[in-house]
Amino acid sequence: MSRDRDADAMNDGPRPHRDIFRGMPEEGFDLLSEFRSLVAEFNAALRASLADIDSLAEEQVRQSEYQDTLSDERQHYLDLFDAAPDGYLVTDMVGVIIQANQTAATLLNVAPADLPGKPFTIFVPVQFRATCRSEMRRVEREGVTESWSLILQPRRAAPFPVDITLAPFVDQLDGSRGLRWLVRNASDRVRAENQLKIRVRQQAAVAELGQMALPEANPADVMKRASELIAETMNVDFVGVMERVPGRDELVLKEGVGWGEGVVGSATVPAGTGSHAGFTLLGRKPVIVTNTRMETRFGMSPLHKSHDVASALSAVIMGRHEPIGVLGAGTSWPRRFTNEDVNFLQSVANVIAGAMELRRARDEVREFAVKEERNRLAREMHDSLMQDLAGIGFMLGGLEGSLRKAGADDEIVSTVMAVQEVARRSIREARRSIWNLRSGLFEHECLPDVLKSMIDSTKDRSGLSCSFTSTGAPRPVSPDKETTILRICQEAMGNAIKHASANCVDVCLDFEDSVISLTVSDDGVGFEVDAVSERSGRASFGLTSMRERAELVGGELLLDSRPGAGTKVVLKVPADPAAASESG
Repeated sequence: MSRDRDADAMNDGPRPHRDIFRGMPEEGFDLLSEFRSLVAEFNAALRASLADIDSLAEEQVRQSEYQDTLSDERQHYLDLFDAAPDGYLVTDMVGVIIQANQTAATLLNVAPADLPGKPFTIFVPVQFRATCRSEMRRVEREGVTESWSLILQPRRAAPFPVDITLAPFVDQLDGSRGLRWLVRNASDRVRAENQLKIRVRQQAAVAELGQMALPEANPADVMKRASELIAETMNVDFVGVMERVPGRDELVLKEGVGWGEGVVGSATVPAGTGSHAGFTLLGRKPVIVTNTRMETRFGMSPLHKSHDVASALSAVIMGRHEPIGVLGAGTSWPRRFTNEDVNFLQSVANVIAGAMELRRARDEVREFAVKEERNRLAREMHDSLMQDLAGIGFMLGGLEGSLRKAGADDEIVSTVMAVQEVARRSIREARRSIWNLRSGLFEHECLPDVLKSMIDSTKDRSGLSCSFTSTGAPRPVSPDKETTILRICQEAMGNAIKHASANCVDVCLDFEDSVISLTVSDDGVGFEVDAVSERSGRASFGLTSMRERAELVGGELLLDSRPGAGTKVVLKVPADPAAASESG
């Protein structure tokens, strides 16, 4: 506007007074008029130029603002590009990196400025490069977007899985072609998938063991298969099924995987705080040990130390009333066991416990059936055979008396007396057989009462002086141990009568905290224990039989005898855990 006023001022400024030009020829006035026209045209052109200059300046301002906006938007894009959670790369068609964001550089463990010019395949393990190049060629050839999983090998870092999405592009400015890469860390996804696969295998393992643990299954087979499945599904080096040893403060390794030769079935660990298994038994809950060398809650057993167990996990094998064992798993390398590992191990321990309890219940049912059948046979023998033999003996006695009165020949009387003795002997043997059938089957009597009944019966038959004492608090005894105690007592008393020529036998039954002891002493002729053990014969066989019976129930048999000094037989059997805890 200021320029327009200047132009107007030039055009409309002070005009020469016409009097000045008075007398001027007419041609001068024409020239002046023409000059004025030129000035007006010049002013108009000047105003138009000034307007163009103003418009151009305004356009330049707008262009500058637009460039600033473009720069801001580009920077915003670059910030988003670098801050993206996934890795983005731009390469040429053969995979040479042109541009990469910060996430891609972090994944590859290389500074962003050092990535351009490097082939992407140098970050792929050799065994996967052919697959990567094949996918690149397919994208180039078919112009499609491809996705696949791959293993990346960063610089100076551990390899890890990634998900790749690859797409072609054409630069709109120069028409060049290239590839855009989206690289996503798949470690979490792969880890979750692997965990899911592990859980599926673990559930299948528990289901398989559940099928095995049917009523007819052998618990030893279930333990063995459980050890194998735990090693496979949990990826551990050691698995152990530890069972409580009745009457002892220790557990024995019944079954397992990964232990040295001869260890399974013989190795023991202390109960209580002396071992991982013992501590688990005390707490009755799973126990995780991340680092055995740093463990302070309990001591590590020689079994674990000798096998360099680094990390371990345990679960309780729970019986109907109390723990009966411990199931453990361990590794030779440091490992953090998860809650899912604990749940799986406890589930397997429960299956093992179920198999053991089913076996115990099955044995109890079978034992009960045997008892019932033996009782039935004993009753029938008593009601029929014994009565018939007694009748025969009575008639033979009457016949003997009649013959003597009739003055029969002595040979005939002697024959009848011999037959009568056979009948008496048969009655004694029948009575003994009935007793054998009923021994250990007194459901409503405790062990001391059963022993006393047997001793009284022996006293009545043999005329031997017998005494019986019981010390300690009587408590229930398992059928197999009850039978063992009765049979060994019966055998020891029989030896005193048949071989020792004893006049007196003393029997003592002692209920201790963890052991039940039976002592049978006689005042017979005695013998050399080593000499009898070395020779064959009925007496030697009887001693061997007693020792075998004791060993079958985890007990031991001790003999003390010298010629002329009588014999002492001592049987020690471990008390049942439940009964021991009740007495304590």
